Amino acid sequence: MYTIGQFSKIGRVSTKTLRYYDEINLLKPMYVDRDTQYRYYAYEQVLKLLSISELKEYGLKLEEIKAIMDKEDADLLKKFLQDKIAEINKEVQNNI
Repeated sequence: MYTIGQFSKIGRVSTKTLRYYDEINLLKPMYVDRDTQYRYYAYEQVLKLLSISELKEYGLKLEEIKAIMDKEDADLLKKFLQDKIAEINKEVQNNI
Protein backbone atom coordinates (compact mmCIF):
# COMPACT_ATOMS: atom_id res chain seq x y z
CA MET A 1 0.00 0.00 0.00
CA TYR A 2 1.10 3.53 -0.77
CA THR A 3 0.39 6.64 1.26
CA ILE A 4 -1.30 9.46 -0.61
CA GLY A 5 2.05 11.26 -0.82
CA GLN A 6 3.82 8.26 -2.31
CA PHE A 7 0.97 7.61 -4.70
CA SER A 8 0.90 11.23 -5.84
CA LYS A 9 4.61 11.04 -6.72
CA ILE A 10 4.16 7.79 -8.64
CA GLY A 11 1.29 9.26 -10.66
CA ARG A 12 2.79 12.76 -10.89
CA VAL A 13 -0.36 14.38 -9.55
CA SER A 14 -0.90 16.44 -6.43
CA THR A 15 -2.40 15.08 -3.24
CA LYS A 16 -5.12 17.71 -3.73
CA THR A 17 -5.95 16.09 -7.08
CA LEU A 18 -6.15 12.65 -5.47
CA ARG A 19 -8.48 13.98 -2.79
CA TYR A 20 -10.65 15.48 -5.52
CA TYR A 21 -10.70 12.18 -7.44
CA ASP A 22 -11.85 10.53 -4.21
CA GLU A 23 -14.54 13.17 -3.72
CA ILE A 24 -16.00 12.67 -7.21
CA ASN A 25 -15.66 8.86 -7.01
CA LEU A 26 -13.19 8.69 -9.87
CA LEU A 27 -10.40 7.02 -7.89
CA LYS A 28 -11.15 5.99 -4.33
CA PRO A 29 -8.32 5.00 -1.99
CA MET A 30 -8.13 1.30 -1.23
CA TYR A 31 -8.19 2.04 2.49
CA VAL A 32 -8.88 5.08 4.69
CA ASP A 33 -7.75 4.94 8.31
CA ARG A 34 -10.77 5.67 10.52
CA ASP A 35 -8.78 7.52 13.15
CA THR A 36 -6.40 9.61 11.05
CA GLN A 37 -8.37 9.74 7.77
CA TYR A 38 -5.09 8.95 5.96
CA ARG A 39 -5.67 7.55 2.50
CA TYR A 40 -3.82 4.49 1.22
CA TYR A 41 -3.67 3.25 -2.35
CA ALA A 42 -2.89 -0.22 -3.69
CA TYR A 43 -0.30 -1.12 -6.28
CA GLU A 44 -3.13 -2.23 -8.58
CA GLN A 45 -4.48 1.34 -8.67
CA VAL A 46 -1.35 2.78 -10.28
CA LEU A 47 -2.47 1.78 -13.78
CA LYS A 48 -5.86 3.40 -13.26
CA LEU A 49 -4.23 6.65 -12.10
CA LEU A 50 -1.88 6.65 -15.10
CA SER A 51 -4.82 5.97 -17.42
CA ILE A 52 -6.74 8.91 -15.97
CA SER A 53 -3.74 11.18 -16.49
CA GLU A 54 -3.30 10.01 -20.07
CA LEU A 55 -6.96 10.52 -20.92
CA LYS A 56 -6.77 14.02 -19.45
CA GLU A 57 -3.79 14.72 -21.73
CA TYR A 58 -5.99 13.71 -24.68
CA GLY A 59 -8.38 16.45 -23.61
CA LEU A 60 -11.14 14.33 -22.12
CA LYS A 61 -13.15 15.81 -19.27
CA LEU A 62 -13.20 14.14 -15.87
CA GLU A 63 -16.89 13.33 -16.33
CA GLU A 64 -16.08 11.49 -19.55
CA ILE A 65 -13.16 9.66 -17.95
CA LYS A 66 -15.36 8.63 -15.04
CA ALA A 67 -18.01 7.27 -17.42
CA ILE A 68 -15.36 5.26 -19.27
CA MET A 69 -13.88 3.90 -16.04
CA ASP A 70 -17.27 3.10 -14.48
CA LYS A 71 -18.53 1.20 -17.51
CA GLU A 72 -15.17 -0.21 -18.63
CA ASP A 73 -16.48 0.41 -22.14
CA ALA A 74 -13.98 0.58 -25.00
CA ASP A 75 -16.70 1.77 -27.40
CA LEU A 76 -17.45 4.73 -25.14
CA LEU A 77 -13.75 5.57 -25.04
CA LYS A 78 -13.64 5.38 -28.84
CA LYS A 79 -16.66 7.69 -29.11
CA PHE A 80 -15.16 10.30 -26.77
CA LEU A 81 -11.84 10.23 -28.61
CA GLN A 82 -13.56 10.53 -32.00
CA ASP A 83 -15.53 13.51 -30.67
CA LYS A 84 -12.29 15.09 -29.45
CA ILE A 85 -10.63 14.57 -32.85
CA ALA A 86 -13.63 16.16 -34.58
CA GLU A 87 -13.46 19.11 -32.17
CA ILE A 88 -9.74 19.59 -32.88
CA ASN A 89 -10.29 19.34 -36.63
CA LYS A 90 -13.01 22.00 -36.40
CA GLU A 91 -10.69 24.31 -34.47
CA VAL A 92 -7.97 23.82 -37.07
CA GLN A 93 -10.41 24.62 -39.92
CA ASN A 94 -11.59 27.76 -38.12
CA ASN A 95 -8.01 28.98 -37.70
CA ILE A 96 -7.02 28.55 -41.36
